[in-house]
Amino acid sequence: MRLEGIRKNSILWLYIFAGTEIIAFTLFMTWGWKVAATIVYFLAGIGVAILPILFRPNSNISLFKARNKRWFWMFLALFVIAAVYYVANIHPHLLVSKISIKYADMLPVIDVLSTRFINDQPIYAPIPEVWNNFQPKYLPMMWLAFVPGQTLGTDLRWTTIVFTLIGLFATLKLYRSNKITPASLFTGGLIFLLFAYIIHVDIHFFLLTQEGVILTYYLFLGLSLLTRNYYLQGIAIAVCLLSRYSFSFWIPMYGLFVLLVFGIKPFIKLVGSSILTVGFIMFISDAYKEIDVFLSLQGNYLRKINDPANKSKMYPMIVNSLGIAKFFGFSDLYKLHYSMLVMSIATPFTIGFLTWIKKNKWNLQFFGICSLKLSLVVFFNTLPLPFLYLFYSSTFLTFIVLHYYANSHLLQTANEPK
Repeated sequence: MRLEGIRKNSILWLYIFAGTEIIAFTLFMTWGWKVAATIVYFLAGIGVAILPILFRPNSNISLFKARNKRWFWMFLALFVIAAVYYVANIHPHLLVSKISIKYADMLPVIDVLSTRFINDQPIYAPIPEVWNNFQPKYLPMMWLAFVPGQTLGTDLRWTTIVFTLIGLFATLKLYRSNKITPASLFTGGLIFLLFAYIIHVDIHFFLLTQEGVILTYYLFLGLSLLTRNYYLQGIAIAVCLLSRYSFSFWIPMYGLFVLLVFGIKPFIKLVGSSILTVGFIMFISDAYKEIDVFLSLQGNYLRKINDPANKSKMYPMIVNSLGIAKFFGFSDLYKLHYSMLVMSIATPFTIGFLTWIKKNKWNLQFFGICSLKLSLVVFFNTLPLPFLYLFYSSTFLTFIVLHYYANSHLLQTANEPK
C-alpha cells in the first residue's frame, strides 16, 4: 500500500527527496550538522535516483498537474533573479581574491595548460612554478574549456561562472517558453538556495576550483540521456569521461543496456560517437602522449591516503565535508577506497540488471540519467577524500531529474525496448 501511495503521487515524493537532498547539502552543512547532513544527503540522493526509474510521473495533486506558460515566466524570472544575485555577490570576491598557488593548485595549473595550448607549447611538460616541476595530470576537458576565456584575457573564474549559469539555463530549456506546472517554482527555489549557499558559505567553490565547468558537462550528459539522440549521448559521455573518471564504471553498463534493450544500431551510434570524440580531444590536447600519467592517478591517490603525514592536512577536510569517510579512521581509509571501488562497480550493474528484467514495467525514459545519478551518489559519498566541491556535479544533476520528471511532457516519447 505504501508503494502504491508513492506511485500515485510520485512527483510529490520526488520533490520531497530533492528538497531534502538540497537542504542537507546547504542548511544542514551551514548549521554544522555534518553527520546528519552526510546521512540525509546520501539517502535522499538515492531516493532522487531510484524513484523516477520505478514509477512513471504521476500525481493527483493539482499543483503538479496544471500547466500554464505563466508558471514558465515566473520560473524564468526566479532563475534570472538567482543568477543576478549570484553574479553580483561573486564579483566583489573576484576583485580581491587572486588566483594563486598559495591557496590551491587547480586554477594555476589550468592557467598554465591553457596558455601552453594557445601558444603551441608542450602542454604536459613539468611546470617549474607549481610545486617544484609539477607533472600535470589533468584530463584534457578539465582545462580545454578555459582556452576561449584565456584567449580573451578574462579571469579564469568567469569561465566557471558562465558555464554554470548557461549550462543550467540551456539544460532546463529556459530559452524556450513552455507550459509547466506551478510546482516548478520550487525547483527554482532550490536552485536559489544552492547558489546562496555557494556565495555565503562555500565561495571557494568558484574562487579556487574549476568544478563549475565539469558539473556543466554532467548537466548536458544528463539532458542527453533523456533524449533518443545516441550521437549526442556518446559525445557527452566522452566529454565527461575526459574531465573526471567518477562515472567510468557506469559507461560499460549503459552501453550494454542500450545494446540489449534498444538494439545494435543505437549501440553503434553511442560507442562510435564516444570513441571518435575521445580520439579527437586526446589528439588536439596532446593528452594521448600522457596516457601512462592518467593511468597512474589511482596509485597516487592510494599513496596519499596511506601516508600518515597527510592526516593533519586531510582529516579536518574529511570531517567537515559530506561523505561517509568521516566515520572511518584515517588509517582505515584504504579499506573504504576498495569498498568504494566494489560499490561503484556493483551499483550501475545492479540497477541496470534489475531495470532490464523489469523493462516493460519500469520507466525506461529516466533510466539513463537516474542510473548515472545513482552511480555518482554512491561514488562521491564513499570517496576516502571527499572534497566538498566534488559533490556539486551529482547535486546539480538533481535539478534536471526534478524538472523533467515534473514536466515530462517536455520530453520526447520514451524509447521502447526492441
